[in-house]
Amino acid sequence: MRPAPTATPGATTPPASPTPARTPTPPSAGQGLAAAVSAFTAAAFVQFDITGTYAFTSTGQLFTVELSGRGAIARPDRFKSVLTGQYDSFFGFYKVGRELRCQSPKGTFSPPECTPAFGAPGKGGSPYLAVLYLQNPTAVRDLGLETVGGRRLRHFAFKPDTARILAQEPGVGPIFDRLDIAAEVWVDPAGNLPQRLDIRVSQPGQEGTELWTMSLRFRDYGQPVQISLPAQ
Repeated sequence: MRPAPTATPGATTPPASPTPARTPTPPSAGQGLAAAVSAFTAAAFVQFDITGTYAFTSTGQLFTVELSGRGAIARPDRFKSVLTGQYDSFFGFYKVGRELRCQSPKGTFSPPECTPAFGAPGKGGSPYLAVLYLQNPTAVRDLGLETVGGRRLRHFAFKPDTARILAQEPGVGPIFDRLDIAAEVWVDPAGNLPQRLDIRVSQPGQEGTELWTMSLRFRDYGQPVQISLPAQ
């Protein structure tokens, strides 16, 4: 009698390895600030308070000038800012469409003397330019969440893309070559709206470096505001 054939055990297939779960890639700092810039430019109206300090040396003595004021944006093309301070300092800037008006203790004047760079002491630090800096960031760094005024805000540091700004506003003129500009912004994560913008502009002066530091605190997003040109 023939022996019963023995069954050859079949090769077992190893169980499939589970597909590893993908860890979401966190957005880059540039993407995070880009979302805030998008929310900022989408707001039809924005108002802001301004504080600033201008430090310079004259006849061997260091002077500091404290200034404060307010400003507003009404999109698509209206802007105003007014700064006043010590030593009869006064800077007013208004833009309605393509028309500009500037104000100083000497009166109200138009282009070519009035440019988008006017509105603060020194060069490159006007509130209008500060808003353009925010809307054209580069070299962005995400500094994380911070408690500011009892609120948790996202803190970014960046440099303004001055080449892009000059392409948008050629009337600014060749002012950026000798300037060192740094910026920081604090954003409310809930709505991605900027709450505070700090600008630091250093430039060579006749007796050393001149420094202008300015803070814009944004408020009243979406609340209508009227902006018109002052009479000359």
